[in-house]
Amino acid sequence: MSGSSPSVNNISGSYVFVILAGIAAWQIYTRTDPAPLIVNADTFSVFAPFYIAAQAIERFLEPAASRWNPTTSEKADLKQAKEKKVRLDALPAASPATPEQITKANEGIKDAELALAKAKASRAIPLWAVASIICLLVCSALGLGLIAAVSSEVPKSEFVRTVDVLLTGLAVGAGTKPLHDLISGLEKAKEKGDPTT
Repeated sequence: MSGSSPSVNNISGSYVFVILAGIAAWQIYTRTDPAPLIVNADTFSVFAPFYIAAQAIERFLEPAASRWNPTTSEKADLKQAKEKKVRLDALPAASPATPEQITKANEGIKDAELALAKAKASRAIPLWAVASIICLLVCSALGLGLIAAVSSEVPKSEFVRTVDVLLTGLAVGAGTKPLHDLISGLEKAKEKGDPTT
């Protein structure tokens, strides 16, 4: 429902900060021009650095995430609303709850669920922005690029390498689960293109 969505200021502010981080990452990368990270694929997974970066940043953000717009009160309100409905349902048949009480209890649960969904959404957007900002800066400083990692040779175009690093920063910032899905797709595509791997 639209009422559970984060505010426009929340979303737009997060995008602004990520865009600014992207500009900063672009400046860092083009000014320092780090060599692409090359690993020995025979002894070390070519995607391991990306997993390590994603895991490290997730762990780094955990303490802050636990304090950032906690949803404790919304969860407690929902629990109380559900408990109230259970108590009404448990009333003896001799003195059952009135239809008005049941309707009000159901509305209370619905309102509490909506408040919890909105709180979770408002919490997730800024956390995504912070993770993306950190990953953009880390990937630009280290020259981490997914395209370079799966290519048979390092892209010669500086523009391609820069875009590769910036997109990789956003992919790593999305977290380990989306990153795993992306890497799985890249590995399958690479296997189809190179039957010897």
